[in-house]
Parts: sequence; structure tokens; C-alpha cells
Amino acid sequence: MKYAPVKCSLMLVLCILSFSDLRAQWVENTPDGGLTCFAVSGTNLFVGGGGVFLSTNGGANWSKTDSGLTAMGIHACAASDSNLLAGTTFNGVLRSTNNGKSWTDVSTGLPQHTGVYAFAVSGRDLFAGTDGTGVFLSTDNGTNWNAVGSGLTEPVFALAVCDTNILAGNGFGVFLSSKNGTRWTAADSGLTNPFVNVLAVSDTNIFAGTDSGVFVSTSMGKSWSALSTGLPQNSMVTALATSGTNLFAGIYEKGVFLSTNNGMTWSEANTGLSDLIGYQMPFVYALAVSGTNLFAVINGVVWQRPLSEMITSVQPISEDRPARFGLDQNYPNPFNPTTNIQFSIVHHQLTIVKVYDVLGRVVATLVNEVKEPGTYTVEFHASSLASGVYFYRLTAGQYVECRKMIVMK
Repeated sequence: MKYAPVKCSLMLVLCILSFSDLRAQWVENTPDGGLTCFAVSGTNLFVGGGGVFLSTNGGANWSKTDSGLTAMGIHACAASDSNLLAGTTFNGVLRSTNNGKSWTDVSTGLPQHTGVYAFAVSGRDLFAGTDGTGVFLSTDNGTNWNAVGSGLTEPVFALAVCDTNILAGNGFGVFLSSKNGTRWTAADSGLTNPFVNVLAVSDTNIFAGTDSGVFVSTSMGKSWSALSTGLPQNSMVTALATSGTNLFAGIYEKGVFLSTNNGMTWSEANTGLSDLIGYQMPFVYALAVSGTNLFAVINGVVWQRPLSEMITSVQPISEDRPARFGLDQNYPNPFNPTTNIQFSIVHHQLTIVKVYDVLGRVVATLVNEVKEPGTYTVEFHASSLASGVYFYRLTAGQYVECRKMIVMK
């Protein structure tokens, strides 16, 4: 089978260069250091650690909200109705009913000096994973707690809710309860690394971040499959966040990775974090989607990046099998700030569309997933790019084609 040749040799040279994504898209946005966790409540974003801070405008401004917060070592945050919960390292749970303006201790029923590592919210039921005394349940917004983690005496690092089921992750795998935590069973078949740091749920997909990558279960934990395509080998996954079919993973020493197809394939989303990754061995404590932005706590500091710079909408125009591969000229061109790129795929295969500057540096990855045969259009946002000439490349198996476009502001 013959493939269409690349139309411009200069574009081919630019397109096959392998450069790091150097455009500063992640922006440091921190009210303080020593931060570890997020909680999202409507348009409010909370971050906790050495205190609690609140942003009501997408991270543009932060205010300190820790009056009465008797313990500053906060490891977990959660929002339930009008209640904000803070799990501390040694002093149980603190609660605020007024967006953090004041706090009270709500540790009744928890063992003294208990550390709380994780929360999960299921309706009006609150679950807390502790540092060695199992899982506790509160049915009155955290005022009282009762032990429900029989058999889960090891530290519980992660909790998640899927339908009416509760899942807990620790150093021995994943455990499932369908009885509000009163009875737990192992749910880790296929989970080749049992050390579970974080759990996330998207529809009926359950994701587990372990010391050696991401796993998914579509059967409520009965079986698990590895999701490693595009991730560094033996990735220690310390944070997960979901937004529709998009999944974000925080990887120790490697930064943030993105999957736009529920974890089937991954790509780096580290633009602007190169100094951290190169020199500071970044630890991603937490990830959160709030409004139109993705937030990350990296090395105790908050970073922010617009979702539109990482997630693009790829729409099928026709599912009919095209006669040939093709990459059309973007329209409009020149453009500011958005344009549409249309391409055609003949076979079921990994499809990649990237944008480069004139020096051959990657400035955006628009598509990086397996596509069925068909014709598609993808919208490219260039709001953070300077005016100038850029190149976009389609790679589908052996087929490679590049075209030029112009940003004019």
C-alpha cells in the first residue's frame, strides 16, 4: 500500500524533531507552601496542608481560612453539602460549616491521635481512611464516627465511591464494601502491584494509582487491567483526577500525564514544569479539576493550567471509511485564537496530531489516541501563543503529513 508523501521537506524536518514541550503553560499559583490536598465545592476550591486556603474565582485569588484550626498538618480534604472536612496527620477530623471561616473538632469516636489519610462522600455518609485503625463512618456530617473497617487495620491511603459501593486502597490492594463499610472483601484480581496510593472513579470505571502505574476496573474491582501505554516504566502514581473521559495522573519525579481515552494511552502534560522535573524530583501530592482549570499540588506548591490547553474536542464528521489518509488546511487561517483542523484516517490505529513552532518545539498535542476509520475535526486554541508561523503534523502508522498555519493577533 502506498502512502501520500509529506508535501514539504522543510515541514518534515521540523515535524520529526524531538524536543521537550517548552511553552510555559503550567503557572505557579500558590497561597503558601507545605500544601498537600484539594477539595472542590461548587465554584469554591480549597487547598490544605499547613493551613487551609480558599479561592472563589478559579485560583485568581486566595484567602486564608483557618480560624480555629487547631491542627495544621492536614493530609486530606473533602466537601459534603455545606460542610468542609480536614483530615489531620495526628488529630483526627476538623469541620467547617462556613467555607472555612471557623473550624471545630469533630473526632468523636475516632481513636486519640488518629491520622486521617483519605475521605469519601456517599450522599450524607462520610467515610474516613485512617493511619492504622481502619475505616470510619459518619452519618451526621462528621459529628460522630464509628469504626466500619473490620479487617482493614492497615493504613488506608485511598477511598472512593462507585454507585452504592465503597472502595478502599492500602498497601495490600483494593477492598470493596457494598454494606456501608461493615463488610469488606478483596477486590484486586489482576492488580499486579498491591500498593494503592489513590483511587478515582469516572462513570463505571474505577482507576487505581499504584507504585507501578495505573490500573482500571470496569467490574467493581473483580478484575483489573494495567493502563501503561505512554507512561514511564514503573511509574509511582501519587494523584489522579478525572474530567469526563479525560484522566490526569501525577507521577513521582515525572510530573503530570494526561489520557483523553480513559487511560488507554497517555501523553506528558508537563509544559512549564521542566525545571521541577529536571532538578527537583517533583512529588505530585494532589490533582483537582475546578471550573476550566486543572490544579496540582507539586512539592507543596499549587500550580494551575487551563484544561483547554490540554484537552481538545475531536469530533467525527463522517464514520465512512475514507479512500485515503489526509490532513486538510486549517480553517480559518490566519486565525485568532481558535481554528479547526480536519484529518482522515483509513485504518484503526494510533493517531497523533501535534503543533510545532518554527524551531521544531512541540507547543500542543491535539490528538494522541487510537482512532477508528473516519474523518475528524479538532479545534486548536492558540490563546497563549505569540503571533507567528506554526506547523501541525498528522502521524497515523506510516503516514505523516504536515501543514503550515499562522496565528495573527
